[in-house]
Amino acid sequence: MTLAPVLLPLLLLVGSPAQKGALRVAGTVEMTAVEALRSAEDAAIRTIWERHGQNWRDGRSLFVPAPRLEAAMGEWLRSRFENLDVVTAEPMGTFETTAGKAYRQDLVFHVQGAEAESFKRSGDRLVRRINRTYTKRSAVIGGLWLLLLLACCRLDRITHGYLTWRIRFGALAMAAVAAVSIYP
Repeated sequence: MTLAPVLLPLLLLVGSPAQKGALRVAGTVEMTAVEALRSAEDAAIRTIWERHGQNWRDGRSLFVPAPRLEAAMGEWLRSRFENLDVVTAEPMGTFETTAGKAYRQDLVFHVQGAEAESFKRSGDRLVRRINRTYTKRSAVIGGLWLLLLLACCRLDRITHGYLTWRIRFGALAMAAVAAVSIYP
């Protein structure tokens, strides 16, 4: 799942002085309370990603594919969502429709304060950890390719060029297998 917004959540500045520096994220109107809560969570996660995602993408190293970073950050946001101090729930709205009762959940996302800074630092630490992981994987793959190249050159010399193309094909196949098995 990409974190690009599918439906732009309704964002309103919360006007009360106690809620200064917060955004209200409105979920969509759903037929069950659980779906309304999930809708609000998805909208809040998209809002968090819109707010901090570019900073996290900018911290990505050359070795980390952008979709991998977005997927890892999305999993991290979803796993931490229930324990986030920067998101608080408001009372669920109930509506009467022709199809029956409908529900909408609003969440308040705090964009200032110690909790918000702590949350951003946690995301930055995760990006650094992902960078280290992929840098190590890339170094291992590069080392394997170098050893494979040296072994193939030595094997070609030993066989006096009789198996050159077979050795090259085998080396390319082993290099591809090494990259595919280590990188994901």
